[in-house]
Amino acid sequence: MKLEHLCDMELGYQGGFTLIQPYASEEGTGFGVGEGMVSGDQLAGRTRWVNHPQRRSDGTMLADAHGVITTGEGVSILFTLRGRTVAGQAGQTPQRQHLLSAFFEAEDERYYWLNTALCVAEGQLNPETLRLQLRIYACISDLHR
Repeated sequence: MKLEHLCDMELGYQGGFTLIQPYASEEGTGFGVGEGMVSGDQLAGRTRWVNHPQRRSDGTMLADAHGVITTGEGVSILFTLRGRTVAGQAGQTPQRQHLLSAFFEAEDERYYWLNTALCVAEGQLNPETLRLQLRIYACISDLHR
């Protein structure tokens, strides 16, 4: 299997991010909404999205984001991002490292191939600015050559 770059996403939370920890532990549930940009040769546009992650007792966030990309042609493409976000450091700035699966759904035939694509994403969230930079790759099977 090889990875083929699909697109980059720059996502920003609008109005902050809420984390509720009602059980006197590190576990909890979060909620945030945002907007962003998608750029790439195969997929580009603007996006609106929502994230409703769970937080484990070790501080790892389990992302559960859903959104819509509107391409320059006005095509709507839905996406889901799920996976793990762990604490990290980039120089002096704390970061949260994302390792995610990504799935897309489109009804426009120009993007119909996304409906069967398995994609993975990696990225970083800056907790100070609440900006997330993601790089998304399509997994291309070597079995069907």
